[in-house]
Amino acid sequence: MKNLIGGAMAVLFLQGCATMAPPDYSQLEADLDPLLQSPARGQIHQTLELSEQERFEQVDDLLFEPLTPGTAQHLALVNSPHIRAHLHRLGIVEAEQLQAQMLSNPTLAVSAMRPDGGGRWELGLGLSQSLLDLMTHSLRKTLAEEALTSARLDLLDTLNQELYQVQQDYFHAVGASHREAVARLALNAAETALLLAERLHEAGNLKELSLLHYRDQQLQSQRALRRAQADAQQAQTTLALRLGLEHPAMMELPVTLPQLPNDEQIDVAALTDHALTQRLDLRIARQVQAVAEHRQAFYARQGGITQWDIGIDVERDSDGGYSTGPSMSIGLPLFDRNQARRAGAGAQLLRADALVNARELELRTQLPDLANRLRLTRTNVEQLEQQVIPQWQRQVDLRLREYNFMLVGAFELLNARAREFDAWREHAETLEQYWIQRIHLAMISATPLDAALPDAVQLPSVHAGGQGHDHHNH
Repeated sequence: MKNLIGGAMAVLFLQGCATMAPPDYSQLEADLDPLLQSPARGQIHQTLELSEQERFEQVDDLLFEPLTPGTAQHLALVNSPHIRAHLHRLGIVEAEQLQAQMLSNPTLAVSAMRPDGGGRWELGLGLSQSLLDLMTHSLRKTLAEEALTSARLDLLDTLNQELYQVQQDYFHAVGASHREAVARLALNAAETALLLAERLHEAGNLKELSLLHYRDQQLQSQRALRRAQADAQQAQTTLALRLGLEHPAMMELPVTLPQLPNDEQIDVAALTDHALTQRLDLRIARQVQAVAEHRQAFYARQGGITQWDIGIDVERDSDGGYSTGPSMSIGLPLFDRNQARRAGAGAQLLRADALVNARELELRTQLPDLANRLRLTRTNVEQLEQQVIPQWQRQVDLRLREYNFMLVGAFELLNARAREFDAWREHAETLEQYWIQRIHLAMISATPLDAALPDAVQLPSVHAGGQGHDHHNH
């Protein structure tokens, strides 16, 4: 009898036993790496194994040079506590998956009875296990594995969005610095105009009303610079927080945005086909769809039975002998026949089908629209660079030539220079808009931004005389 009970226990143990291994990040890295820029690829596993000292050393190395979108992503993986918190979710998910596929514990029942007239106690032992668990174990294991895959994809999507947000915050910060630099140049020109106006007013050659006009322009330029400085500080603080840094001063950023990439070709059809297979939210939706299909099959196999146990009973009779035999109990499907669970599983499957269709429709609609807006923004930047700014620069050159020959006054020259800075300000805003849209397109299409960015924009220089050219101002 002991051998029989021991054998039954061993079978159940082998069926339901599972051990908890450390989380496996290799698949997570393989899925995430194509969506990242170098050198952020392949850093997930190493990130979680770093000691605090090793983390500090890597952070110092990454902060030694000006940040790029790729090194910003790498820094976030190494240093951001938010991302580490997301990564540690994988251990929780795997533990939940292991728990979901385990068999329920067998039930041991012990009873003792004694005859009314006295005598020896009659002892009873019963060992039972849910037969329903055994019959549906393979399906439950499949469901648990698919739930783990779905959770991995969900985690992957969260990390992907977090790391793309790093790039977006990066371009916001650099764009704000770019606009601050333009505002500083514009203030320089306004101060030069005010200085000239004050000298002419003191000499009696300029009315007070005109002097007040140039003073107002200088004050407006001061306020514009302060707003630009505040925007730059806020953008840099947001980026520093995203990277896990305590202060923006710890990082070095380029002063101006990258130029437009050369020969940029956006194939909407190819990007759409790629996104339909690689977009993480679509893969999650399809995984949810597969889980819903298997859950429906699970309840169909279970039928109306909600409880079904088998076991072994052992009793010791009053005369000292033992009686053994199998036992079985079944829950009668009178009230709960799994009808609600089956209906819920069917509704979940219909909802999952609808979500997949909705995601695909959004993708097919969003990608062409975003690509078209990106092309329009690029056209605006090119027009500013190739037509508007050169036109104002030419006007400044011509005004300077006329001024040198005393054909126009200094204020006409300074006003032309101020209009040039207005064009540079619009250029900075439009170029930042382009790069933010480019990051959005990369995320929507699951196609990362090219690691090698163009050179940074070169702003015009303004020397002490307020002019950006090498002419001598008499």
